[in-house]
Amino acid sequence: MSSWRGPSTTTTWPTSGPWRTPAHHAGHGALGLSLKSFWESSRDQVADIGGKLAAFGRRLAPEMEWEAGPVAFIPEEVEVLGRLQHESWMRRLLANGWRFAAGPRDPKRKTHPDFVPFDELPEEKKEYDQDTVQSIPAFLARV
Repeated sequence: MSSWRGPSTTTTWPTSGPWRTPAHHAGHGALGLSLKSFWESSRDQVADIGGKLAAFGRRLAPEMEWEAGPVAFIPEEVEVLGRLQHESWMRRLLANGWRFAAGPRDPKRKTHPDFVPFDELPEEKKEYDQDTVQSIPAFLARV
């Protein structure tokens, strides 16, 4: 897998999949975020992983059984975790003054068409959030 080096020499970021780099987002963020805001948002997303796992009685812990297979979420967990991911994203945007508006997102006006409850999202947007949470175990295995 190719990777992109973040500001730390010890941090690598996948260049494909849900955990994307600032380069993935035109103008340092599909939301019109500055590079600093992008990193803050990324840190918030990572900090929220423990809370998402706690929703299912899971927790972050070092893997002690080196022969154990990869960790994966069951479909019910993926659905709920995708919902939690979207709610977390909405809280971050709301805290930065964003709101709903139909049509294309507008970073200058801080409007976004996906600023709706998870159940009102089109299926491809729900899948994006679910893909993001499905990649959490692989992401954590790398750090």
